Amino acid sequence: SGIDVNEPMVMSVAVYPVEVVVSMAMSDKNRFVEVFEAVADGTGVELVEENGITKVDLGYAGNNEFDVAFDSEVLVMVFSESGSADAEYYMTLDKGRQAVNNDKYTGFFASLSDASAFLDFTSILDVASNRRYMSKDEKALMEMYASYDLSFLMDLDFEDGYSEVATRLFASDEYIKKIEACWMEPDGRFLGFVPYDAVGVFNIATDFGKACEAYPEYMQELLPMIQELGFTEEMFKSFAGDIMFAVLQPEKLGSQELPQMMFAVECKGRDAFDAFIALLADEDLDIVDNDVYAFGLNKYYDSSSGEFVSAGYDYYLMYKDDAIFVLPENIYSKVVVDGELKAFDRNITDNDCFAALENSGFVGDFNAIVSLYKEMVTRISPDDKMVLNVLGIFENVEFVMENATESNLRINMVDKDENFLKQILDEVMAIASSVAMGGF
Repeated sequence: SGIDVNEPMVMSVAVYPVEVVVSMAMSDKNRFVEVFEAVADGTGVELVEENGITKVDLGYAGNNEFDVAFDSEVLVMVFSESGSADAEYYMTLDKGRQAVNNDKYTGFFASLSDASAFLDFTSILDVASNRRYMSKDEKALMEMYASYDLSFLMDLDFEDGYSEVATRLFASDEYIKKIEACWMEPDGRFLGFVPYDAVGVFNIATDFGKACEAYPEYMQELLPMIQELGFTEEMFKSFAGDIMFAVLQPEKLGSQELPQMMFAVECKGRDAFDAFIALLADEDLDIVDNDVYAFGLNKYYDSSSGEFVSAGYDYYLMYKDDAIFVLPENIYSKVVVDGELKAFDRNITDNDCFAALENSGFVGDFNAIVSLYKEMVTRISPDDKMVLNVLGIFENVEFVMENATESNLRINMVDKDENFLKQILDEVMAIASSVAMGGF
């Protein structure tokens, strides 16, 4: 075609008015002209060359919403909502005005990843703040965030055996200080209480007190709702440290197998815990031990009676070691021994799949998810088989927050010798073929 597909294609989008610019490297201008003329033959579209730049004359009169120009090095296509598309302008743009020379975009143009994206939210927020139906408070909030100069860099890489997305947030010094004030490194204090064969675990750390100081505008809106539930601002600020949520293997609930969940949050002082107990006073709460209450979350639908009935055991709400826990009964009975917390002898810290939780983030074990799915689905239909086929090509997913402004998402595959994208495309095509054949 004359286009060099070994060089990156760059697309930029301006929000208001909408303007899209696409730039591609040219490998053989003469070959491109041959292909273009063959395609445009009989359409009235012509090529006009001037000052070494060839423009595509589409025969438009008046507003020009689409324009194409090229030379021996680059092809540029422009769409402009304003009707003033000018591809030649971008080809002859002064070097000082090009984004490649702007420090803000340097990381994007220097990236060697398979694909990269840089999003500047300032213009998006400017447009959003000008909506006529937006309230005064909403507009002030949008304008405030526009002043933070938020932008976002994303690098995507496909490698044999895995796919990775690395992200980085850029903003004004003021905003960076805000998010760094809330940032804490987790110490993993709750991970030892999560079974080895967990399905997925989310583990982060933050300081709610510092968050209140950093974002007073949110606290003003949040405080009335907190107080309505019986909590005070000081109770809210007492949450500081690790926060963990885990989905576990299923337990038998009546005639059903349902996944279990557990939650833990670090909380200095027991006032917030007492407020939770007061809030749940109208529920079926039973005191089990000192600062341990049972409540009936485990209910399932009984088709014979047409009602939700208790599965015969409860979740436990507990305050211990400066932390609030919500634990299914089978986990509570194993990790609370003689009134003291005791880690599992074999927990997720021993499972290599969850090694990424040394940092803040989330890990999902697809092998465990497939196992969970099979236990929950009593009859495997053709559609269920398709779901299992897709899940079966994944090993695990890791989302890691390196620090307050950088994160990394990695999807590991079962087959380490295959490209991630190729496996997905092959599986999608197999599913499409199966659907076309009526599921057989």
